[in-house]
Amino acid sequence: MRAETEATIYNQYRNPQTRVLEWRPAILRYVHWEASKGANVLTSGLASADGLFVMIPFAVDTGGKTYLPPLQYAALSPEQVSGYWTMTEGNDRIVEGAAENTATLTDIKAIVAADHCYTVTTVDIMDFGRKHMHHWEVYGK
Repeated sequence: MRAETEATIYNQYRNPQTRVLEWRPAILRYVHWEASKGANVLTSGLASADGLFVMIPFAVDTGGKTYLPPLQYAALSPEQVSGYWTMTEGNDRIVEGAAENTATLTDIKAIVAADHCYTVTTVDIMDFGRKHMHHWEVYGK
């Protein structure tokens, strides 16, 4: 496995002070990225068959951000959230490449419209075997 790709995960965060949804980026360096594009022909029309598989080592380089499970991440204050990242199924977006700016609702709509953006659908924890092999397997659509 060659893990040479940079990816950005946009964590959905509801700011408790402003009650506005924000998407906070975390750049993940040295992940394994496999994306596929496709379509299925149904009687009702075309349906997307795009898919994503990303292997993220537990020791991923995030520029100093620390991983937290989704519920713990959601409980952070706006001052704390910039030092952490998470993976929430159904809410978070992941794109290939590095992006550093917090996204607003308008921004995230533009990001989602891009070809290289996926919604995180499944996160599997692979924490067996030797420590250097521990990783998350992330699937997206």
